[in-house]
This record gives sequence, C-alpha cells and structure tokens, in this order.
Amino acid sequence: MDGKTDSIRYVFEALAALVFGHRCVVCGLDMEPGEKYVCRKCLEDMPLTRFWQWDGNPAEKRMEILAGVEHACSLFFYREGSPYRNLIKSIKYHGNTGLAGYLGLMLGSAMSYSGKYSDICAVIPVPLHRRRRRKRGYNQAELVACGIAEALSESRGVKVPVLPRALKRIRHTKTQTRLSGNEKAANVRGAFSLPRIIEFPPGSASPADGLFHVLLVDDVLTTGATLASCIGPLFTQRNIAVSVATLGYTE
Repeated sequence: MDGKTDSIRYVFEALAALVFGHRCVVCGLDMEPGEKYVCRKCLEDMPLTRFWQWDGNPAEKRMEILAGVEHACSLFFYREGSPYRNLIKSIKYHGNTGLAGYLGLMLGSAMSYSGKYSDICAVIPVPLHRRRRRKRGYNQAELVACGIAEALSESRGVKVPVLPRALKRIRHTKTQTRLSGNEKAANVRGAFSLPRIIEFPPGSASPADGLFHVLLVDDVLTTGATLASCIGPLFTQRNIAVSVATLGYTE
C-alpha cells in the first residue's frame, strides 16, 4: 500500500482502538488485559472451518465448480444468528480496520502450516468500486489480504506482496446481501477487469508447473459469485493459478 493508504489505515486503526478496545466484538463483554478484539473464550469457541487442512473441502468444491481454483479456505463458519457474524459487521460497517488485519493474520498463520499455500507469490484483494471505497474509506478485503500476506511472508522468510490494483472494479454494483444466488451472479457479471498484465518477480513461479500461484481474498464466501467474477479476468493471463481465501464461509 502507498503512504496515503497507510496514513488512512493508521487513523482508522487508532479510532478503532478507542471504540473497540475494551469489549469483545463477538460477545460484547469487557475483555481482560492482554485480550484484543476477541476475548479468550470467544476465540476458543470460534466455529473454525479448518478447511486449510482439508483437501476437497466445501469451499474448494464450490469454487472449483464455479471457476476452477487450485485451493480454497475460510477461517470460520458465517451462520445466520451466530454472534461471530459481528466480526464481519464490525469490519465492514463500523470501521474496525484493525480487526480485519488481526483475523487475516490468524487465517494466514493457519494456511502457512497446511503446505497447500507455500508457493503463493502474491495476494490479490477483491476490489471495491471507487465510489464505495470513497464512502467507506477503505477496502476490507485489502486489509484482510495484508494480514494473510504478513503471515505467509513470516512463515516462508520471503516477502509475499499484496497487489490491491491488480484487479479493477469497472462497474458499480448494488450490495449482494439480500440477493438470491442467481441475482448475485447477474449483479457482478462483468464487474471486474484485469487492467494490465501482472508482473511477478523472477523465480516466483511454481517449479512444479511454471505457474504463478496467486491468492484471491474477500471477506465472506457465500455463493462464490463475486470471487468467480474476479477469477475470470485473472485467467486471461495464462500463466496464473488461483486459490481463494475468505474470513467467513456460508454453508
């Protein structure tokens, strides 16, 4: 990210620390010293998917059918009525940007132990349209991507870059929240483009097949329509393999 983005992120994180620093985002209770964003009990009870350990997991099957991805995983189950839905709401609608990086780091750390993501050479967040980005002030997928990339970089000892401008949202779409599966697919069809060929550093292609393995990141995987709409343009660059990671997964 550039200096301006870093400054904006710092301001949001500082404000979030004041607003969210003392209560657990999940249960709303006061936290103990040393706890951050989520209390220990809620962390212990988090409905983790463990998809990163599971070949042919439900997220992988969904995205393989839709878009032919290499691998897919999510951090936790995003279920109706679950207090863990507060995690996504707090990030998207209440400016809790620090939580996005915190959960991204958690997911990236889990992924780094699986072996399936050891050749990721870049992390690409699903982009927001410039109007929505301007209104919100940040792209939550980019913040999650930064956390994941940080964890992958630390585990490998090699910098894994985040490429926030690799994809462009060329059409403003209405929110997907209340749309049916078919409506979601129609809503984002043709909404993304690959503005230019992505340049990768020498030696970052997978030695097994010569492809550059990129990780596409979003906040929640529901039908997979948005992710699939992003993957199509990425596959126009023929030397790319794509995997997917999200915080939430809707069954």
